[in-house]
Amino acid sequence: MSLCKNRIPWIDIARAIGISLVVFSHVTGGLVSAGIVDHDGLLFSSAYALYTFFMPLFFLLSGMNVDRSLSKGKKRFLQNKLWTIAYPYILWSLIIGSIQIAFASYTNHPLAPRDLLTILWSPIDQFWFLYALFFCHLLVMVFSTRLKVLAPIAILALVLHTLSIPAQTVLVRVEYMIPFYVLGIFLGKRESGLSIKPSLLPYVIAVLGIAYSLGVYWGRAASHETAYSLASMPACFTGILLVIAISQSIERISATGTRLLVWIGAASMTIYILHVLIAAGIRIALAHLGLKNIPAFVTIGTLSGIFLSMLIHDLLGRYNLLAPLGLAPLRALSRSTS
Repeated sequence: MSLCKNRIPWIDIARAIGISLVVFSHVTGGLVSAGIVDHDGLLFSSAYALYTFFMPLFFLLSGMNVDRSLSKGKKRFLQNKLWTIAYPYILWSLIIGSIQIAFASYTNHPLAPRDLLTILWSPIDQFWFLYALFFCHLLVMVFSTRLKVLAPIAILALVLHTLSIPAQTVLVRVEYMIPFYVLGIFLGKRESGLSIKPSLLPYVIAVLGIAYSLGVYWGRAASHETAYSLASMPACFTGILLVIAISQSIERISATGTRLLVWIGAASMTIYILHVLIAAGIRIALAHLGLKNIPAFVTIGTLSGIFLSMLIHDLLGRYNLLAPLGLAPLRALSRSTS
C-alpha cells in the first residue's frame, strides 16, 4: 500500500467513514428491496439518518481539494477530472449496467438495454454521484474558486432544489450538492480553521452526537423522511462535523486505525463503483444458501463490499490497471511505468 505524501490523513479517514456508511446503507437497502428486511424495521429507519449527510460529506471533501488541484492549471485540472470522473462514469456505467442487464432476473432493480443509451442525462444507480461531481467541477472551470461568484450560485441552486422537491432527478441532486461543494472550497481556503484542539475533541464529539440525534429526530418528521431537504440540513451539517471530529480524533489517538482508514479512503472511488455489484452478489449467494440471520447478512455484505473492492483495487494497482480503468489519475500510470 502506497499513499501520496501530500494527502491529509483526516480527510482520507473521513472518506473511509463516509464510504463505509454508503456501503452499509446500500447493503441494508438491498435487503429491504429483496424483502429480507421489513420496511418498518430499525435498519430501514437508519437509512434516513445516514443519507442526510454522507453524500454531502463527499462533495464538501471534494471541494476542499479544488484549490490545490487548480493550482496546477485549469487545463491539467480538466484533464484530471475528465479521466478520473467523466471517463469512469461512462466506462463503469456501461460495464456494471451490462452486468445488471445480463442478470436482471436476480437484481432488485433490473435494467433494460435502453438504459445504457441514456447515461449522458440519466445516470444509473449510484453513478449519479460522479455525474453531479463532474458538473460541480465544471463550475469552477468556468468561475474559478471566486466565492463572490460561487456563493450566489450555491444559494440559487438551493432555492431551485427546494422548488423542485419532490421530483427525484439527477438535476435535483446536483442542485442540493452544489452548496456543500462550495462550502468545501471555502473551508479548503481556511484549512487550519478545521483543526480541533485534541483536548476538546471528546467534548466536541459528544455535543455533535447529541445535536445530530436531535437533528435526525426533528428532520425526519419535518421533511417526511426526505434526506435532501432544508429540514434535513441540521442533521446533515452536524453529521458532517461529527465525522470530521471523529476523523481527527482517530488520526491523533490510533496509528493503526489511521493507516487502515487512510487505506480505505484512498480506495474510496473503487469501493464506490464496485460495492453494489459485490454486495448484491453476496446477498444472492447467502440467500441461496438459506441464510436468514439479518445481522450476518448486513455484516458479511458490508465487509465484502468494502474489503473485496479494496482487494480488487490493490490487484489492479499491482498490474498498473487503476489509471487505465479511471480509478487513479493518469500520473499514477506514468509513475508506475517509469
